[in-house]
Amino acid sequence: MKSKVFYFFSILFILGCLKANRSPYDVSTPSGAAISQAMTLLRLKPSELPPSQLSPPVFTPGFGLITQLTNISISTSPPDASIYYTLDGTTPTINSNLYTTPLENVWALSGKKILAFSTKSGYLDSPLVSGVYSYPPLKTGQINNYFTPGSDGDLQIGVAKGYTDNGDETVTDHATGLVWQKCSAGLSGLNCSSGTAMKAERTNAINYCSSLNLAGKTWRLPNIEELQTLVDYGTTSGAINATYFPGTLPNPSHYWTSTEGPGSNMWFINFFKGEFLSGIATLLKYIRCVSGPSKEPNSNFTDNGDGTVKDNTTGLVWQKCSKGLIGVDCSSGTTYTDSWTDAINYCSSLNLAGKTWRLPNINELNSLADRTKPFYIDNTFFPSSQSDYWSSTTYTGLSSNGWYVDFGNGEVAPDDKNSGHYVRCVAGP
Repeated sequence: MKSKVFYFFSILFILGCLKANRSPYDVSTPSGAAISQAMTLLRLKPSELPPSQLSPPVFTPGFGLITQLTNISISTSPPDASIYYTLDGTTPTINSNLYTTPLENVWALSGKKILAFSTKSGYLDSPLVSGVYSYPPLKTGQINNYFTPGSDGDLQIGVAKGYTDNGDETVTDHATGLVWQKCSAGLSGLNCSSGTAMKAERTNAINYCSSLNLAGKTWRLPNIEELQTLVDYGTTSGAINATYFPGTLPNPSHYWTSTEGPGSNMWFINFFKGEFLSGIATLLKYIRCVSGPSKEPNSNFTDNGDGTVKDNTTGLVWQKCSKGLIGVDCSSGTTYTDSWTDAINYCSSLNLAGKTWRLPNINELNSLADRTKPFYIDNTFFPSSQSDYWSSTTYTGLSSNGWYVDFGNGEVAPDDKNSGHYVRCVAGP
């Protein structure tokens, strides 16, 4: 502000001196140099003035935690400037993605570092803008607390699920933006009661989906990040919403994913119970195809330096060390297993970093698993991790059992609640 006032009065002084036909300044002094610069600007034509810098791109909604599915728009000023962006954390150039339509969507893009800048002839490029969106795991579907405060059914945390039957043998998931084949491959009709369900080896399943001609969409075999969003842990007969996905096959209701598992094995999900399993690719499994934005595993963690780790993909904050361990690398202390009820009580009473803690539900706990890696949890941010950890979710098929994730082999399975599994608590988002 002072600079602007100085230039204003300097220009008035210059004009007065010019009128009196005398030299107003000594360019060897700071004030004289400033007046000289002002005079230079006065003599320039508008086309010769230094170029203005474009405004930074604006993301809507802004970066951070988003709890309702939405696409992402980017704007700048002037509006006819071009915006280039990247989704992999690299610096964008004019050879990067050109923004033309809103990005689809926060569920698919959560955890990815997005960078963007604006450019236009005659202007300086805008400053670079970067940020990350977080999107919490979906609700498990469990609403019964099984007389246990702090359990999944008691807290019911997560993004609410919601479906629309599109009337063309497809179903839209409003929590992810994915569009699903309503009937298992081989079945058709309003209630998926016509035809015979198809089983195939994994390669044939991939080929079936890529060549599927349905509702004018491009289809693919879902990866495990996508297929797991259909698992419903609140039902008592089958782990899927049978209203929108009728005719899902009875036990063993194994459906292929496109995700490669340990060794030469491939991942599939049992929709009779909700288990995550792996097996050789030549096994015969059922098929349900998907269309829409693809969701890939994405590890994006921040060590908060206080015994907690933030997952920037979900917005959840995790206890860095397993119960019983402490230290920067979790190498001090002794870790041990707990029963399901003791695990819930431990997390509910945990005093750490001023946060309110709980035992994670199965979707929250499962969000830490990356089934494309040999060990299925990030040991850099969660050092000295063990294999099997309790979730707060009850197995509705046998309420004396609870769900756990085995980070040693990547599987998700139920076990007797009196059995011992390790404990890692969660807070937020």
